[in-house]
Amino acid sequence: GTNLEVFAIVTVPANADYALDVCLPLQQLTACLNSLDGLMIEMSRVDRFVLVKCGALTAKIPTMDTASFPEPPSVPLKSIMMDGSVLARLIRQTSYAISMEESQFTLRGALLSFREQAMIATDGHRLAIASGLGIEDTGEADQTAGNHLIGKLPLAILSSWLIDQPVEFSATETHQFFSMFYGDGTFTLASRKLTGHFPDHQRVMIENAHTATVVVNEM
Repeated sequence: GTNLEVFAIVTVPANADYALDVCLPLQQLTACLNSLDGLMIEMSRVDRFVLVKCGALTAKIPTMDTASFPEPPSVPLKSIMMDGSVLARLIRQTSYAISMEESQFTLRGALLSFREQAMIATDGHRLAIASGLGIEDTGEADQTAGNHLIGKLPLAILSSWLIDQPVEFSATETHQFFSMFYGDGTFTLASRKLTGHFPDHQRVMIENAHTATVVVNEM
């Protein structure tokens, strides 16, 4: 599925007698799947409809023109493996500082920095830096290495999917890709790169600042 800003690609194991390439309206498909009482479903195409069967229940969903569906971007071969729980923590610790202002386009996301092993977000008033990415230096050989500005929507989607499993990250000049693996299935989120220059957060950091250690549970 896609809203053109992000593409969500899910694969699941299936026994297929023939290729079934269809485009279905999301709301009707979701309503149908939510009403099913079972784990195994059978799908078949009849004229301009798809029949979804589960036990004694059969639903009929109209198809849409597949030619009008946008072509998803291709996932590059070179990737970086990340810990899913670590990435979830970085998103959780920085997302509050992402700007809500439509005019602040480059601030409506967080900077994933492989150079600094951290995720950074700011709305111009607050600055959040979560470190500890734990990725070895990848150099600057391709689009995957370096810094990546990721939008608020893909970060919100990722936070609901991430688990304690590796996440495969890759990037091209126009898109970023996060792939997760669940048994025999996969979930890949592709998002358009935010354009523009993210502020140099190092320039607003206070040098030789006094620090204090606080036990969070006692606050």
